[in-house]
Amino acid sequence: MVNMTGPDTPKSTRRRVLRDGGLLVGGLTLGVSVTGTAVAQKPNFQAGFWGDGKRWGTKAVTELPEPKNKDSLDKLFFIMHEDQDAPLSEAAPGNPDYNGGRWWSHTVTVNDDSAIDFPITSYDELAGLPDGAVTITEGEANHPDFFECPLLPYKG
Repeated sequence: MVNMTGPDTPKSTRRRVLRDGGLLVGGLTLGVSVTGTAVAQKPNFQAGFWGDGKRWGTKAVTELPEPKNKDSLDKLFFIMHEDQDAPLSEAAPGNPDYNGGRWWSHTVTVNDDSAIDFPITSYDELAGLPDGAVTITEGEANHPDFFECPLLPYKG
């Protein structure tokens, strides 16, 4: 007669599979809920740019070669003043002129800060400054001339 209660019986094998399978499914369920919680937390974007009067976050920078058509990029203005807390984008998401996070660096030197209400948060503000209040030049010493990084909702 065959002993059907030992460790290798069909009944014990079925129990082991069900038990181990239950642990696996339980572990996967736990993993999904932990992952779901992590995704629901506040994103950790760097405090990025001002654009169209709103603060934007950003992640990562990829340097780009100089394009044949610079109009395919938005200008990003690095305003050299202690009261300007972030660079200023020419356009931001939702603006029909936004080019998807491809940038051309410009330096803004402030000549007359009494004519400026800092921070400058939109391109219209920059363009509306009185003549001589700022000088704008292509490039910026600490950033690539052409680069890509998206503007993302800022959760600051």
